[in-house]
Amino acid sequence: MDQKIEIDNTNEKGIIEEQESIENIMENEIEEQIQEESIENSLKEHLLKNKQKIIKEVIIVIFILTIIYFGMVKYFTDRFYFGTQINGVYVSGRNIGQVKKIMKSELENYTLVLKQKGNKTEQIKGQDIGLKYSFQEKIQELKEKQNPFRWPLVFFTRENSNLSMTYSYDKRLLKEQFHQLSCLNNKNEIQPKNPTFKYINNGYVIVGEVPGNKVDKKMLYFKIEKAIRNTKPEINLELEECYEKPKYYANSPKTIKVRDTLNKYLSSNITYTFTDEKEIIDSSIIHNWLIVDENLKITIDENKVREYIDTLCKKYNTVGRARNFRTSSGKIIKIEGGDYGWAIDKEKEIKNILSYIKRGRRIIKQPEYKQKALIWGNNDIGDTYVEIDLNHQHMWFYKNGDLVTQGDVVTGNIRKNHSTPKGIYELKSKSRNVVLRGPGYAAPVSFGCLLMEE
Repeated sequence: MDQKIEIDNTNEKGIIEEQESIENIMENEIEEQIQEESIENSLKEHLLKNKQKIIKEVIIVIFILTIIYFGMVKYFTDRFYFGTQINGVYVSGRNIGQVKKIMKSELENYTLVLKQKGNKTEQIKGQDIGLKYSFQEKIQELKEKQNPFRWPLVFFTRENSNLSMTYSYDKRLLKEQFHQLSCLNNKNEIQPKNPTFKYINNGYVIVGEVPGNKVDKKMLYFKIEKAIRNTKPEINLELEECYEKPKYYANSPKTIKVRDTLNKYLSSNITYTFTDEKEIIDSSIIHNWLIVDENLKITIDENKVREYIDTLCKKYNTVGRARNFRTSSGKIIKIEGGDYGWAIDKEKEIKNILSYIKRGRRIIKQPEYKQKALIWGNNDIGDTYVEIDLNHQHMWFYKNGDLVTQGDVVTGNIRKNHSTPKGIYELKSKSRNVVLRGPGYAAPVSFGCLLMEE
């Protein structure tokens, strides 16, 4: 029996311990729940305090901004917006009276500086040309456009913040000042020039243009008037393109084309042949004939070409030239005059030369002749000819060097000034049983010939 009692006690203790454990768990849960509720309440209180603080801060900021806004409204009631400019002069925060004084001072002290080539400068002062406002009411108009209640918009737009105000001046005084500028003095003037071309080593090279410093008077006066109207402090004449410019530059297509054309002309080579002699026209001669004017137009100097042909004619033409001639009597005499011999056709050869040069041709040729003799050389009569002795009125006819016939002739009455002139002539015509007629005479003959054209 004792053993059973002990077993029962053990079970009872276990039950009691289990109950105590359950109670402890429940107490812990209750404590945790209480702690959670406490934390939640604390967070709510903290959020509420922060919200109240933010609301207070926002109210304070709004209050401050409102004070600032209305303070600035009052400030801009009679003052110009921030960033306001009149003819480039900042007048921010100034009232109309102050602005007028500022602008008046600007006018009184205004000077237009003219920057020129060579680091030279000149000035035109506002007081020397009677510079003054033209429309002061525009300042008032600008202020009226600047609504003080809309001043914050100045940070987002520049509308109604700029004014270009026109000034008036005495045009007569301005012209006097203008004509006194030293940059318009002809003594200091360098004319602009287009590129030129230099003959070097059998070819042409480009010599650069001359910019010069000649002022375009109309352009400069226009720029000065515009600058004064806007109270611009300076004009750079070069940047404002107030100088006259060359029409062409070294790298202009026209300039390069002219150089290439000149060198094409120089590539010509014309060789004239005269029996054993030659005359050559090459670049050393041609370059003296080429002309390039100020507008880069190329011409070939025809006068110089003519002079060259004249030298050939003097050297190689034989018409009228004195010749040594062996007469039938065996004497050697000198004969000159007449129309027989070689004669270069000058006009044709001038045209030929001009054509050959323009095409850059290389050619070997004889010149064009308007008249030819039988053979080349100074003694170009050959061995078939008629010899007439005017003194003895006698003639001889030679063919291939042999005397064929001879006889007396009538060549004209010297006493009546109807004589035949001396010289070497080409036989123009022959006839039989004719009457030779001339001014104041008529002579019947059995055989007649014409040596000269009437």
